[in-house]
Amino acid sequence: MKRLFFSLVAIFLISISSFQISSCTKTNTVTKIDTVTVTDIDTVAPKVCDVRGTYTGTSLTSGVTNTLVYKLQDDNFAVGLDAPNGNAVTFGGYTNTCDSVTISAYYSANNDYYLLQGKLSNNGTTISGTFQNVTANLSGTFTMSQ
Repeated sequence: MKRLFFSLVAIFLISISSFQISSCTKTNTVTKIDTVTVTDIDTVAPKVCDVRGTYTGTSLTSGVTNTLVYKLQDDNFAVGLDAPNGNAVTFGGYTNTCDSVTISAYYSANNDYYLLQGKLSNNGTTISGTFQNVTANLSGTFTMSQ
């Protein structure tokens, strides 16, 4: 009787062990990652407004006022003129974000580089801010309107 009992226990343990071994399989778990759809481009890139056109105004450096004329053109190209219908004397580029405009330009008359950083008026026709002659380390203010 003891032998029969130990035999049944042994068979029982063997069957449990083989059940656990056969049901223990390795599985690869794949986690699905939801994709995010961006519907509002403003959250990804700064808003850009059309500021192309001719702007005329003045710049002020150390009490000296000068005429300032810039044509903001296609492909973010900026051309400075010596008068509203004058010769091109400054060449560079510009960027804008609907509330500000930055112009980087080279002035051929003195071989200097300029950086103009201005805010756009609410109606988008006036740019006012500061400029810096990066080469000569001079700065001032400017205002120009379309």
